[in-house]
Amino acid sequence: MNKPLDILPIEPIVDRQSAFMFLLGILFNQQVRSDIAWRAPYQLGKRLDGFTPEHILIYSESEFTEIFGRSPAIHPFVQRMAQYTYAIARVIVNEYDGDVRKIWTPSVPAGELVRRLVAMPGIGDHKARIALFVATVQLGIRVRDDGRSYSIRDCDGLATLFYPNEEPSLVL
Repeated sequence: MNKPLDILPIEPIVDRQSAFMFLLGILFNQQVRSDIAWRAPYQLGKRLDGFTPEHILIYSESEFTEIFGRSPAIHPFVQRMAQYTYAIARVIVNEYDGDVRKIWTPSVPAGELVRRLVAMPGIGDHKARIALFVATVQLGIRVRDDGRSYSIRDCDGLATLFYPNEEPSLVL
C-alpha cells in the first residue's frame, strides 16, 4: 500500500524554498489533480532557475504571468494563479521576511495558522484546513491545539487518502 508521501509529491520542508513551494502547492490545488498541483511549484522553480518569493518579485507582474503561462502552463488558470502567486510572494516578503515558515513558527495555535493562510490571496478556509492537515500529519509541523475542529471529512479525496486520519495532528 502506498503511503501519502508516495502519492502526493510533497517534499519535506527543510528551508525557505521548500516552505514556499508547499504554500503554492496548496494554492494550486484547485480544479486539477492533487499530484499535478503539488508538482507545479517545482516546475515553476525550474522555469525561474530558483524559487523564493524574492525570485518572483524580480519580475513585473506581467512578466511573471508570461513566464507562468509558457507552454506547458504551470496551471490551467494561468492569469488567476499567476496573479495569486505574485500577490502571495509580495505578502511573504512584506509580512514574513520572505520566509513562509514564519506563518507557523513558533508553534502557533491551529486557528491562527488557518487565519494566516486564509489571509493569503487565493487561499480560502477549505484550502487552509487542507494545509493545516497536510502540514501536521504529513510534514510534522507542530501546531498547537486550540480546541476547535479542523476535520477534513468533507475533503473526499484527501480524507480517503489519509483514512483513518481525518483530523490534523495538533499538540497541546
